[in-house]
Amino acid sequence: MPFLNFDDSAASEFTADVCILGTGAVGIALAMEFLDSSTQVLLVESGRHQFEAEVQQLYESDIAGLPFPGVHEGRVRIHGGTTTKWAGQASRWDPIDFEARPWVAESGWPISRDDLMPYYQRAELRMGLELRNYDASDWPGHPSAAISYDPACLKFCYSQFAAQPDFAVRHREQLRLAENVRVLLHANAVSIAIDAPSQRVDHIDIQTLAGKKGQVRARHYVVCLGGIETARLMLASRQHDPAGVGNRHDLVGRFFQDHVHGLVARVYPRDRRAFGRQFDPIYAGRSKLHPKVALAPTLQRNQQTLHVAGDIVYEQSPDSPLEAAKLILRSVRQPELRNQLPRALLRVLRRPHELIAAAWRYGVTRQTITPRNGPIYLGIQSETQPNHASRVRLGTRLDALGMPRSVIEWKLTDLEHRSIDLFIRTVQTEFERLGLARVEYDPDLLAGFPHDIGPCHDASHHMGAARMAHDPQKGVVNADCQVHGLSNLHIGGSAVFPTSSFSNPTLTAIALCIRLSERLKSLL
Repeated sequence: MPFLNFDDSAASEFTADVCILGTGAVGIALAMEFLDSSTQVLLVESGRHQFEAEVQQLYESDIAGLPFPGVHEGRVRIHGGTTTKWAGQASRWDPIDFEARPWVAESGWPISRDDLMPYYQRAELRMGLELRNYDASDWPGHPSAAISYDPACLKFCYSQFAAQPDFAVRHREQLRLAENVRVLLHANAVSIAIDAPSQRVDHIDIQTLAGKKGQVRARHYVVCLGGIETARLMLASRQHDPAGVGNRHDLVGRFFQDHVHGLVARVYPRDRRAFGRQFDPIYAGRSKLHPKVALAPTLQRNQQTLHVAGDIVYEQSPDSPLEAAKLILRSVRQPELRNQLPRALLRVLRRPHELIAAAWRYGVTRQTITPRNGPIYLGIQSETQPNHASRVRLGTRLDALGMPRSVIEWKLTDLEHRSIDLFIRTVQTEFERLGLARVEYDPDLLAGFPHDIGPCHDASHHMGAARMAHDPQKGVVNADCQVHGLSNLHIGGSAVFPTSSFSNPTLTAIALCIRLSERLKSLL
């Protein structure tokens, strides 16, 4: 069996050609690239197939900067990682996201979007998504693509959602049948041991909560533990260097980024039904497509802003029969909700026509079920500027394994405020010019930036704490995701991102790991 519980194993040492730490999206995606080879792969996972509170507590961290609920709410220590709770949203990043922009400090990737394009396609297939351009050119006959935004100001784009976002479920059978891939569960990586003379990783120390200790030895190691835990493990591995692994220039944990996310303006459509036809998500093929609007690259350059995008967010009215119907369905699996059934049934019986209309939209027009009353908001998601002072560091408190807990110092700059403000005002102007809606925006909502972000919050998209750069004095890993100075240690996932675009990071992180798999195959 490829799944092995370290607690129950008689062995304490394990060997492989490639050791991958973490079984989230990028760890599993990377392992899947070796299924057609003789390469022996070992996936090391802290959790098991079921959620365990005592394992999850190993993620407990302290906050020293802006409020950062995503450090606890946005991570799951389980086989499948955060894919066990996310919605599976994905889109490709734009060329400008990889470019060096003089007005964005420390921007610029050592690779371009063109370098990543073939791997984007493979990443989409790995997620079970359609191959798409994510712009008006392949939006399936929907009016949103025809909205005549000023191309110098705004652009239409969209994301798509995977039908099965849980990688543990989606790839379980292939992993179960794999002859060359093993998954070691309940094994917590606690240290990366370096062989000083060769400047290579000698082994990874692993440990269970019950106190069992062991080691993993491999030819190559890939840390896919997420944007926070990757930095924590590297910083805590201090046997060879008090600064930690790969931290000769004090860059591990630095430039930590997350998206600024929130509802920032009220939207009043001229014609709510027509507005919904333009901005409601739709279903096409295997995926749900979600329309968005983003700052045009021309405006970003002219006004020297970050990349910001937004979408339309509907809030259900308190007496919505749609919400009542959802509660009735949830009560089948959640008995604690059944005392609310009488009121829910009454709300459905009072306005059954709304359920019939929703079923028509879903079954015939393939639009998602959105409320036809209740408030509408403009939601935003903004890139954040790379900031040396924004960081993940180690605290003084220890977890149950004896490892220092993470301390998150998420810090923003005035550029985020200016970029978000310009985006809202641009949407306001364009929506009113096109007769779509009135956008009500109170600039005082964002007046506290960057020390108070008002109605906004983090998006649980942890990026940048082991950034990529050609120069070891500028980044932790090189263009191949190899840690500078350590020939057999690589970092997988969004921790290596130099910048963060506005879009969810997972598709780009998977594409990078598939690209890394080609590099590892050549080395092996």
